[in-house]
Amino acid sequence: MPTLICPDVLVDGTGSEARRNACVVIEDERIVFAGSRQELDAAFPDRSDWDEIDGAGASLIPGMIDGHAHLTLDNLEYTSYPRTSPPQEAIVLYTLQAAREAMAAGITTLGDCGSVGDSLLYVRDAINEGAAVGPRILAAGPSITTTAGHGHYLGIEELADNADEIKVAIRKLVYRGVDFIKIMATGGASDPPTNRYRAQYSEEEMRVAVEDAHRLRKRVVAHVNPTEGIINSVRAGVDALAHCNWLGSEEGTIEYVPEVAQEAGEKGIFVDLNVFATLVPIAERDGKVLGWEGPGEVNYRFDLIRDMERRGCKSYFSSDHCGRNIANWPQRLVQARHTLKLDPVEVIFRVTGRAAEGMWLQDEIGTIETGKFADLVLLNGDVADRIESLTDVRAVMRSGRVVVQEGDWVQL
Repeated sequence: MPTLICPDVLVDGTGSEARRNACVVIEDERIVFAGSRQELDAAFPDRSDWDEIDGAGASLIPGMIDGHAHLTLDNLEYTSYPRTSPPQEAIVLYTLQAAREAMAAGITTLGDCGSVGDSLLYVRDAINEGAAVGPRILAAGPSITTTAGHGHYLGIEELADNADEIKVAIRKLVYRGVDFIKIMATGGASDPPTNRYRAQYSEEEMRVAVEDAHRLRKRVVAHVNPTEGIINSVRAGVDALAHCNWLGSEEGTIEYVPEVAQEAGEKGIFVDLNVFATLVPIAERDGKVLGWEGPGEVNYRFDLIRDMERRGCKSYFSSDHCGRNIANWPQRLVQARHTLKLDPVEVIFRVTGRAAEGMWLQDEIGTIETGKFADLVLLNGDVADRIESLTDVRAVMRSGRVVVQEGDWVQL
């Protein structure tokens, strides 16, 4: 039996303006109609036996996509260096709870960019098989890194110190069932001994990683803080640059290279932009931008990403949040709208249609269009006018079924 939703406002995730005379019809798992009320009446004159979800006073958007999160981490067990992991059973239980809370916040798809062991793969599979409720999860499993490298604590088996070891790590991960490859091309801030201002892998090592992952039909996301690592990753042809900080080799400097940004655009490389990190003024967080010749001033990291977009790159917003903190991401998106002075529709586009494209999911989710999975969020209020509605969820639909309504879980 079809289900009808006629919200006051519809933001379809394509980047188009909000519509105020639209209806959506869902049958089984997918959207079978998205159009005006007049088109609805012409296409379906008899709707006497349909279910209808009340859309009065509400906005309908695609389910939000967080393309970079860490479900198995909780910001508590991983605060010392070197780090240790709790028992896998405890991680699985915590992760299931974190996944449920994220979906209740309207996040219906998560790209997990680094998890402890195989724990997230079990959670993903349980959700896919209907044994648990949660968002769609694309899992990288443990990130590939060097000995004592950034994120080494996620999985000792994935430590790789040369090109041959990188290939072995990728093949092991693919055999174990990961959805994509996450590689730590540079050091990171959460474990200072790795040196976030230098690359961990050479251009040739990154090229080997990309070639073998692509042979196995897996997307490659590269963690890159410094410019050195961005250059290596772009020349190697990775699919997404996570963070993309353009840090200089000297602490307190930003070394943006327009020619490399241009090459990234020509290769169709995405930027996976951590929203939280770009809400702090760049001078305060990372340092002084050297040799900037682009339009306007660089006040936030997002200004650099805008210039990359002018050169053909595409970027999506992500949280980089851990565990149960992922559910707070819509609040960060509200901050991003105000701090970066973005239109609410653009913010939604960057966490729906654009994110789906960056994660190779654009044929299935991310927009409210005929044929897509009905992953939808109904928000109280007019989100195109007041983005704070992102934090006021009326209902969440996953694959055509309402799973959360007015803050309560619906019995499935």
